[in-house]
Amino acid sequence: MAAAVTGSCIAFAFWKWVAPIRQGELSWTWEDGLGEAFKSGVGKVHTGGWLGLTAITLVAGLVAGVAEALGVELVFLFFGYEYS
Repeated sequence: MAAAVTGSCIAFAFWKWVAPIRQGELSWTWEDGLGEAFKSGVGKVHTGGWLGLTAITLVAGLVAGVAEALGVELVFLFFGYEYS
């Protein structure tokens, strides 16, 4: 749970404050949403602003939580620990 929250917070901070500093083509921007290379399957849905940032944050949190759970599981299996 903590990994999911941490991953979400990091993704939010990165896309809100760090990514806009970079000049050039980004995969997501606040104003336009997805970059041109990624818009093929989205259609006319606006993916910028709070909607897009929320989607990125939720997906990043989910990925971080799953990665943490798999990592802990593999450590327990590797060292032969049993947990309940």
